[in-house]
Amino acid sequence: DDKKDDKKDDKKDDKGKKGKEDKEAKDKEEDAEADAAMEDPKEQEPPKTKTVTRVERLSVETVMKLGMSDKEMQKAVQEEFDMALQDRVVQETQDCRNQLEEYVYAMRDALGGRLKAYAEEKPAQEFIERLNKMEDWLYGNG
Repeated sequence: DDKKDDKKDDKKDDKGKKGKEDKEAKDKEEDAEADAAMEDPKEQEPPKTKTVTRVERLSVETVMKLGMSDKEMQKAVQEEFDMALQDRVVQETQDCRNQLEEYVYAMRDALGGRLKAYAEEKPAQEFIERLNKMEDWLYGNG
């Protein structure tokens, strides 16, 4: 019986040793895998995340304040319109004066040149005097 007991004890010791060796081998493998994962991050798969998109309707009201109230803004717009109107009147007046000046020069030149044969002396002289008065008015305060 002693021999059987010894064999059983030896088997238990062998099993205990094998269990410890197996456990140590598994720990070493796990440590090696962890080290390999830390050394090569490319091989390690990133954790997968799920993206959730939620759509909500928002009401947006645009308010533009340029440092002026609505009343001040309307007044400024009206002033700008009035100034543009004045500029237009000045430009149109200048254009009309230029046309009158062109007419004075053209008629004086025509009466002294190509129309001289067709115009009588007295009416031509009176017309030239009127043209001179128009020219004086243009260059004066006209």
